[in-house]
Amino acid sequence: MNIAIEGTQKVLLVENSTNIDLLTESNPVQFSLSGVAVAGPQGATGATGPKGDTGNTGSQGPSGVIAVTSPITNSGNSTSANIGINVGTTSETVAAGNDSRLSDSRIPRGSAGGDLTGTYPNPTLAFTGYDYEIHVSQVDGNDITGNGDLLKPVASITKALTLVGLNPQRKTIIVHPGTYTENPSITTQYTTITGPGLIGGNIVISGTVSTSVGCTIAGIKMTNLTVTTPASTGNVNILNCEVSGTFTKSSNADYTVLRLCDLNAANITGAGLVAIFGGNPNFVTVNNASANVIVKSAVTVSPVLTAGNANFVDSIVISVATQWVSGTTYSVGNLVYNSGNTYVRIVAGAGTTAPAADTTNWLVQSSLNGVDTTYALTSAAGTFVTLANSQFIVPAFNNVAKVALNGVYSIFNCVYDKLSSDLVAGGTTNSIDYFQHINADKFITQGGTSSQFVKGDGSLQSNVAVTDLPATQNTIPVINSKTGEWIPTWGSTSASGTASAPSSASANVTSGTNNYEIALPFAVAQNISISQIGNIAGTVTGTVTARFGIRNDDGTGRPGTLIAECSTGSNSYPVTLATNTAISGTFSSNQSLKAYTLYWLIVSTQGTGTVAWRYAPSVFLTVPLASSANTPTGAPNAGFYGTGSSSTLSSSPPATWTAATYGIGSATPGSLPAIAVRVA
Repeated sequence: MNIAIEGTQKVLLVENSTNIDLLTESNPVQFSLSGVAVAGPQGATGATGPKGDTGNTGSQGPSGVIAVTSPITNSGNSTSANIGINVGTTSETVAAGNDSRLSDSRIPRGSAGGDLTGTYPNPTLAFTGYDYEIHVSQVDGNDITGNGDLLKPVASITKALTLVGLNPQRKTIIVHPGTYTENPSITTQYTTITGPGLIGGNIVISGTVSTSVGCTIAGIKMTNLTVTTPASTGNVNILNCEVSGTFTKSSNADYTVLRLCDLNAANITGAGLVAIFGGNPNFVTVNNASANVIVKSAVTVSPVLTAGNANFVDSIVISVATQWVSGTTYSVGNLVYNSGNTYVRIVAGAGTTAPAADTTNWLVQSSLNGVDTTYALTSAAGTFVTLANSQFIVPAFNNVAKVALNGVYSIFNCVYDKLSSDLVAGGTTNSIDYFQHINADKFITQGGTSSQFVKGDGSLQSNVAVTDLPATQNTIPVINSKTGEWIPTWGSTSASGTASAPSSASANVTSGTNNYEIALPFAVAQNISISQIGNIAGTVTGTVTARFGIRNDDGTGRPGTLIAECSTGSNSYPVTLATNTAISGTFSSNQSLKAYTLYWLIVSTQGTGTVAWRYAPSVFLTVPLASSANTPTGAPNAGFYGTGSSSTLSSSPPATWTAATYGIGSATPGSLPAIAVRVA
């Protein structure tokens, strides 16, 4: 079928099943077609049309199977789950309750960390912070296989010292508890040998430790310690150590310090400064003119300074004493210490009875009232010593001890036995005690003269007034040990020895019973044995008897304990006194007196009469003395020694006291002595 459309009108063909409608712009035309239409070629695909509406929800489907991960399993289906777990020894399994891995030890695996390095099962210590230590152990150390590490210590300090210096920083030796029998020597500067404790005792070196360089030794107990460190090689530091033998410092090390150390003995023969702070440094000997030693806050026993300088500050210095030993043989004159007192041997021999209970063989030493008579400190000429804020005491800690200072010395605020000490003249620096006391051997005021004295207000006084002695008194008085009263005495005014006592001599008169005990100080320069004591009285009235004896000194320059008393007399006993008559008492056995020891010869009176005692000059006697020293200045009579008979009195003391009668405090030659001593 052909359809021709002419003109320019627009045409729209509408196709349905049987007809084709022809529509023009101006007039629609409908055509009716019949017959079978032949299909034309396929046209091009058109553009996608717009999306249609959402369809309806479909019906619910069946449930799915539950999903699980290993070691969990699910053997069920979509309608029934069957959950389980895999048990085994491989990955993605769990261990059974009786698995041996739960009870037996496991071998660790992997890399180590912290203080360990390497991999498991065989890591090693990382040694962080221990790299510079060398460990010594007597228990598990080994000098062959050990390298000084904490787990591989060496066995000896000597071996450890060979490892010092291999590493410039590895200079600290840690010594673990034990006893090491060796003699280690420190030769590398700044080496430190120390123990884990603060005080030596559980670490013992049975031998001599020596050092030739600056070093530090701490917390060790050793037999001996020797310092040979020269100058400019570092300081030597000894801390919290104990030396049971001898500490020796023989070099000129610049500075050697010991802190809180116990030393059995110390021998300082080298130059340089040695400072000892605290502890117990005993028997310190300084013997080098260039040595300077400081001992502070310590307890020390009998230091000796033969050369050099020494300072003892805030310390306790104890005198040495030889303890009495039962059965030991002692010579006459030997001193021992027993039961708080010092005793002198008066009969040679041995015994088992202690001196305190053996008065036959031992005598209480009287110069210090029965205390130790050795020196707490001794210094030689040419030395320099300073003693400050210190105590010098005897071993029993119950009395003061004496010192012997023969060089230049200064003493500040110290407690010691000055009366018995040997203090060389001119040695003191005459210091002032700033605790409001002047304690000097000599006090010189500006512009003062030898005839003046200082009054309480500080002014000088030239006129001396004595009101407690009779007008004719010009001799040295003696003491009444009964009352502590010093008694004036008078010299003789005639060759016959008649005492000339003025009427005002009431203080010199015995009246009543046991009123007076005249005591005269007495000492000699050698050990002597005396048998008698004699006396001559002045004017006697009534009946007066006398007893004779010997007292020791109480330590303050006054009569002390009665040592012995005579038992028989020249006319009876007690001896009856008569005017200007010599009398005497005899000991039952000879009495031994120690050299350089102060004793008091006593005459104790009894009765109802009176006596004016006749005494010439009397002094503290120490012989032998120069002749010029024997005459008290201004005394009316020259001599006070008499030997043999009354006609042989002499102003020169004997060089040796032999068996003879000696007058003490004698009158004019030709008269009888005031007190006579018979030497056995």
